[in-house]
Amino acid sequence: MPKLVYVKSKPITVETILGPPMACVEVAGKRIDQPICQAPDDGAGTPVWAAVVDDETHTAIAAEPEFLGAGLNEVLAKDPEAYALITVQEVQDAGAPGGVRKIGMGERPQLGDVIVATRPAHTFGGWDPMTGDPA
Repeated sequence: MPKLVYVKSKPITVETILGPPMACVEVAGKRIDQPICQAPDDGAGTPVWAAVVDDETHTAIAAEPEFLGAGLNEVLAKDPEAYALITVQEVQDAGAPGGVRKIGMGERPQLGDVIVATRPAHTFGGWDPMTGDPA
């Protein structure tokens, strides 16, 4: 079953004879077409990407260091810094409108913050961003 995956990798440009050049990401020798940039810089100059891949590609890239996970839950477990770059979190705050304060992409909750919701920075129609499964 196809999965929505997240990877950290520098893009490459692929030249085509009958069309314009395309940007894609390559992990473990597998070309991931049509990735969508989630964060242009992970702090070390490497973009974070999301893409839907087939089972063969998912299996081939899953053990690679560039692979962050299938869905945001796996990204949080493997790379909390990348997770903070590509999500917006809501925490309880009695002083904020509605009792909720948003923590933007790239920011960290403070000690004692109670997270009430996590939202992906970008969404994909038909995919659950938290698990990477079809919705």
